[in-house]
Amino acid sequence: MHDLLRDFCITEAQKEKFLHFTNENNIHSKGIRSERRVTIQPVSHLESIRYAFNSNGPPSPTRSLLLYHEYAVIIVSEPSFGLLRVLDMVSRRPLTRFPKEIVRLVHLRYLSLCCLGDKVPAYISSLWALQTLVINIRSGDFTYLPMELWKMLHLRHVEIRNGYCELPDPPNSNFVILANLQTLSGIINFRFTDEIIKRIPKLKKLKVHYRVGYADWSHYHLSNIGCLNELKSLDLSSFSKMAFLRNFKFPAALKKLTLYSCRLGWEDLTMVGSLPNLEVLKLNPGACQGQVWEPNEGEFCHLKSLQLYCLDLVEWRADSSHFPELERLKIGGCRKLKEIQTEIGNIPALEKIELDHGNTSSALASAKLILDQQRSFDNDVPQLCIL
Repeated sequence: MHDLLRDFCITEAQKEKFLHFTNENNIHSKGIRSERRVTIQPVSHLESIRYAFNSNGPPSPTRSLLLYHEYAVIIVSEPSFGLLRVLDMVSRRPLTRFPKEIVRLVHLRYLSLCCLGDKVPAYISSLWALQTLVINIRSGDFTYLPMELWKMLHLRHVEIRNGYCELPDPPNSNFVILANLQTLSGIINFRFTDEIIKRIPKLKKLKVHYRVGYADWSHYHLSNIGCLNELKSLDLSSFSKMAFLRNFKFPAALKKLTLYSCRLGWEDLTMVGSLPNLEVLKLNPGACQGQVWEPNEGEFCHLKSLQLYCLDLVEWRADSSHFPELERLKIGGCRKLKEIQTEIGNIPALEKIELDHGNTSSALASAKLILDQQRSFDNDVPQLCIL
């Protein structure tokens, strides 16, 4: 956003009393205690700032507190912000412990924190009204979620960013259905047992990663993914030494699928192509193995976006009948792909082809040929972007 537009938005937000902007130089002003939504912006990016809201006065009416500082530490105590609904802390300094004082903010609906060390403590379940939990982890780090998360009935979204968290199986003694849970993102080695599937019937977005040795894939019950009848988006990756599970069913409601390092054979994509509602397919490094992909007629009938990235594919034997509704094709880093079939240009819905210089020169040339051919037919020419 342009600086002038940003300043205008800030001015209008404060004029309408929608959002109050302040900084570390005036956070103790009395005006903040009368605002419902407060965001604290840094003046300096160099100093470590410690914000402490622990007034013994009457509760502040503030419902949303957004703290944006690269090296900020915050203490929020219940006497001053007991009515807080949203707490969002963006900081590059990883927290060495979960801020225990936050669990006294029992009205919280949304909580976003940076890295919490080795484990999120069990007492987070004290936030009985929490609907969204976002944990930002330093890239590549790993932490643990507590079993008590399975008791938080109001949870809707659990999102782990930049890294992964392990979520243990729920306790056998207390069967609770998380009927509101829609998002589980950034979970490692998740088990889809029959009991767990029954506890998350409304799940719509799932991002899971498997980092296992030589254990049997049956331990994770991946075949039960097909029982998540409302799942719309699935991001599946694996750094396993074993061949990935094949010939299992994806949920029929699936609209977006991302695969990474699953090492499927191209022939295994039949189980993907047959999905009736699939609109977006992203095949990232190692998603599929083999040199030739020849889709079957009648598959990928409603696919609108296809991404092929850093794959070993040499020949892609596809034409307009295989992807009749494709609107966007993105190919990057496919250093062995000989060409894009000219028949792809006959797809009526095709609007954009994106390639980067990581592809072969022959693949780039074939994309340009598709455009030239469509121009000669006086057809609508898709946009070609070479990144």
